[in-house]
Amino acid sequence: EARNLISTYGEGVWTGFGDILPPYAVQTGEVTYLIGGENPPDGFHKDDPEAGLYVKEGSLLRGPVATSLSIGGEFTVVISARDRLEEYANSFAHVENFNLSRAEYVQALVHEGFHAYQLSTLGGVEGIPSFGFTGDPSAVQEDLRGSENWDARISRAGRALSRASSTEGLPAKRKVLREYFRVIDEGSGIGLEAQAFEAQTQWVEGTARYAGTMTVLEANRDGRRGPVDYEPAEEVLSGLLDQLSSELSGPTPVRDKLAAMGAVKGLALDGLFPGWKQALFREKVGLDDLLRSAVEVPEPLEDFPVTGVWLAGEFLTVGLADNRSRWSQGLQHVSSLGFLDGMVFLFPEPVRSGFWMKDTEIALQIGFFSKVGRLVESVVMEPCRSDDCPVHVPEEPFRFVLELPTDSYFQLEEMSRSLLEISGDLT
Repeated sequence: EARNLISTYGEGVWTGFGDILPPYAVQTGEVTYLIGGENPPDGFHKDDPEAGLYVKEGSLLRGPVATSLSIGGEFTVVISARDRLEEYANSFAHVENFNLSRAEYVQALVHEGFHAYQLSTLGGVEGIPSFGFTGDPSAVQEDLRGSENWDARISRAGRALSRASSTEGLPAKRKVLREYFRVIDEGSGIGLEAQAFEAQTQWVEGTARYAGTMTVLEANRDGRRGPVDYEPAEEVLSGLLDQLSSELSGPTPVRDKLAAMGAVKGLALDGLFPGWKQALFREKVGLDDLLRSAVEVPEPLEDFPVTGVWLAGEFLTVGLADNRSRWSQGLQHVSSLGFLDGMVFLFPEPVRSGFWMKDTEIALQIGFFSKVGRLVESVVMEPCRSDDCPVHVPEEPFRFVLELPTDSYFQLEEMSRSLLEISGDLT
């Protein structure tokens, strides 16, 4: 069922996720079942050839696990059977009456399947950014779990993220998320090692939690009927949000809390930063870095999302003008771009219309790009406050327009052989 969910909904959740179906090695303690492996490792024999099911005596890894690693040349999910995970939580992790439903187990399988996709895409563990973390994850988690200051800080931050998830409109959502950053910045005294651990855990586990949650939500919205009864969408989301403010619990409470925070940041970025997923993997920046750049925009651009573009191998964060109202406003009344490098205009098809500088406050270099991202023309234009501002109409049709300050380290007239690439599936 997990593999079917990934195949059916994975591409809509995260580009490329649906194309890589990992094998699953499910450990019962007595035997291990391998589903979907093209090259089963030694010791496995076919149990059901038509279903692609292999079996071997014993377990691949000791103890209750949920992880992804390379087996037989393929990144494979290795996970204990559902009852084994329940038994471990109840007997050894001191979690009373722990119950893992079939739907929750499938979501966990999809979560781990995303880790296999991460490793395949990034070239293995070496491709995962460290953010400066070099310590022992277990030791850091133990220290943070015993810290009342950390628990209070992370709960306040979680409540702010939870409020942001239910806030409508980009300006209002940004306002709530600024409160999140105030909490995080005020509590930065936890130490650089712990901060690096937070960043890496949210990058790795948060994105997987996001992918698992979104895949189940898509199945729910699609009215999927199968071997598992999924919870209603609102209960799936509320379960995620409740974890942000609840007390630490479970076998890995610190990691689980950070994973939930990372997943909710992903939900916020869906609206604030279209294309964030490609930028995250390609640039390997932290979730907080992407979120901060999406939140801290100039006041006139509060109702604009942001996105990323690549030009001459360099990454720029820009405001996104993607509808008639935003095309009309552009960079009017903006005196300082702050975290932004400029603005990109995205049109549904090639056009040939004029650009002017009425009510702008900074001089701009404006590049007009074809539907394949080739620079067809660039021009420098000065601010204009009159009602008779000059209008520039390019000689060729264009689909994208990139506006950068004239003092940017990018000079568009030097980029004639470079292609503009927009982050994500915006085009």
